[in-house]
Amino acid sequence: MRRENTIQKLQITALLLAASVVLPFAEDVLPFGERLILAQIPVLLTGLLAGAAYGAVVGVLSPLLSFVITGEPVIYPDAVAVALEYALFAAVASPIFRSFARRIGSLYASLVSAMMVGRLGYLGAFYVMLELRKQPYSLAPYLQQEFVTCLPGILLQLIAVPIIVMAADRAGLLDEM
Repeated sequence: MRRENTIQKLQITALLLAASVVLPFAEDVLPFGERLILAQIPVLLTGLLAGAAYGAVVGVLSPLLSFVITGEPVIYPDAVAVALEYALFAAVASPIFRSFARRIGSLYASLVSAMMVGRLGYLGAFYVMLELRKQPYSLAPYLQQEFVTCLPGILLQLIAVPIIVMAADRAGLLDEM
């Protein structure tokens, strides 16, 4: 049974990694698409469905693979900061969700916590990388980007992720994880 569980987690991880690289293409055709941050949904789902380690791997690989395939996001500092942000999403969401009763309240607590920690990690990484380059910067545009501009994407995540996770729970997928 343990081997089947690992294979199932690897399948979920591979599927969601592919989704995290492909979904951003939809942002080019959807209204407000760039604000939807669609790549974050599969990363959060991997952490919640397969666990923190699998989610962190998807979080790190997603922006790096996207850069290799499309040239976006720019590898330094963007993709590096995004990789940290996404890895933190999964590393925070999974343990919080799994520590409490798997109810909608703990799911929202894990999502909001993960989003906050991930975004703060992104800002911290970006700050360090700009300092290393001795490049002048203002924190205001990055705060705007991470907390205001992407608000439609945050709302989408708070709607879509719980629906998918609860459906997976009803299907018995979370019990086996």
